[in-house]
Amino acid sequence: MRITGISLLDDNYAWILRPEDGSACAVVDPSECEPIRNYLLGEGLALGWILATHHHQDHVGGIPDLADVTGRPRVLCSRADGERLPDVNKFVANGEEMMVAGSKLTVMLVPGHTNGSVAWHFPDIKAVFTGDTLFTGGCGRLFEASAEKMYDSLLRLRALPEETRIYCGHEYTTKNLKFALEVEPNNTKARERLGNEELRRAQEEPTVPARLGLEKLTNPFLRADDPSLMDRLGTKSPLETFKTLRKMRDAF
Repeated sequence: MRITGISLLDDNYAWILRPEDGSACAVVDPSECEPIRNYLLGEGLALGWILATHHHQDHVGGIPDLADVTGRPRVLCSRADGERLPDVNKFVANGEEMMVAGSKLTVMLVPGHTNGSVAWHFPDIKAVFTGDTLFTGGCGRLFEASAEKMYDSLLRLRALPEETRIYCGHEYTTKNLKFALEVEPNNTKARERLGNEELRRAQEEPTVPARLGLEKLTNPFLRADDPSLMDRLGTKSPLETFKTLRKMRDAF
């Protein structure tokens, strides 16, 4: 499987999953149609699936036109979010498994950012597409679901194998890591990572994807149960720590 990131809008990513055998590919979160369509035409690719992580327009705005010009692919989303999108033709359930673009897909419902947010986990290629739930270096805002649900979603993502690559929906890594160092100034791994990621951005390279193992060392939202972080924030539980971190990040 070859995974290609397409930069869209100001800082969004869509991800194209391209099977090695040349069969139909999939795209995650196409916020715009034309850049995706042009890539598919240039590579001579057919589109079989569109995977929407959640209903926000900066992730799904290109779906209607893309579905029209690519032969009506299967459009997948959760029911909670997908009922707001007229082009969805398959609602998915948590834990559901299927073959997409030649690889096994396991559906993870991860409410928090929205009530129906989905993470698309491809265990055989060690990749998970997290939209705005888990970012590289951070996590998404709580627009619909509760902090309790979001923290549970992050814990389930954290439990994936450490070599899993996180493909999120935005290029937010350096700002997220600056916040990480605000709350954990002695985290040498986060400081080293920020330097590396700033160098990438200076060279106009993406910082996404990132390995989950590195996220667990440097992303404070995956470290809310770390005793040293709880002590620094004066919190009594991982959930309280997560809530405190999210409020701090909203104002950062």
